[in-house]
Amino acid sequence: MGVHHPSVGRGASIGLLHAVTLRDVLRDGQEDDPMALARRWQEATAATVDPWLRDTIAFDRHRSAEIDARSPGDRTRLTTRGGCSVRA
Repeated sequence: MGVHHPSVGRGASIGLLHAVTLRDVLRDGQEDDPMALARRWQEATAATVDPWLRDTIAFDRHRSAEIDARSPGDRTRLTTRGGCSVRA
């Protein structure tokens, strides 16, 4: 997990989703091997948490670039490259 900017209010929700994912992984299996458990949790995290995390990070980057481009006295224009707004 990482630290999230509160711009979309998803930080606690993503953290809770990650906790529920861990609960489900622990509930579903009885591995004696800690490495197997870690792999299962990583796979479950990639399937359930990562899409929300990537979307939130992309939104934050886009919004930050948008704010920077519209700062007072800033004469650069806002453009989109690779799905993210940047100053041109």
